[in-house]
Amino acid sequence: MLHRLLYPARLDSAAGTLAVRRAQPDDLTAMRRLLASDPVAANRFDDAPPASGRIRRDAAAEHPYLVGFTRILLDPGNELVVAEDADFAVVAMMQLTLIPGFSRRGASRLHLSAFRVASGAAAEAHARAMLDWARTAAARLDAALVQTAVDATGADARRTLEAAGFTGAEIGYRTSATSASLATA
Repeated sequence: MLHRLLYPARLDSAAGTLAVRRAQPDDLTAMRRLLASDPVAANRFDDAPPASGRIRRDAAAEHPYLVGFTRILLDPGNELVVAEDADFAVVAMMQLTLIPGFSRRGASRLHLSAFRVASGAAAEAHARAMLDWARTAAARLDAALVQTAVDATGADARRTLEAAGFTGAEIGYRTSATSASLATA
């Protein structure tokens, strides 16, 4: 856990007040729903939601997420947070990872992953409030940069980030850790 962050944090967005807090195991279904609602990430689900948007809540479907949640919980450089609206509904989530650095004169970076916001009229305002909060969190953690990655097809995500002051300063690459092309002779 990133101990210098204070919870709950109250965020005032143009669409209403949000409360940011550490994610709890009871939030898994809501967090999975946010992930599955993302068109880019939806194909990663074995139990993809039907048109109604409902996700099964069973141990088998949640097990990999519970394992990931536990790993994050046990890693002092990581934090998984959710934002609740006035009705206590989880409307946003993000994983924060503090990365100690060597380049940039030893500057640390705060990396944002799994950033999702529930769709709807308030989505843009909630996203902006969460990104502003992440900047504040980075300053509290003495991180010089806040960074994130966006899928190349995520035009809406890029627009949201750019509106919040992020720039597309780098090109990222990735490969599967089990890729056969990495095999050595």
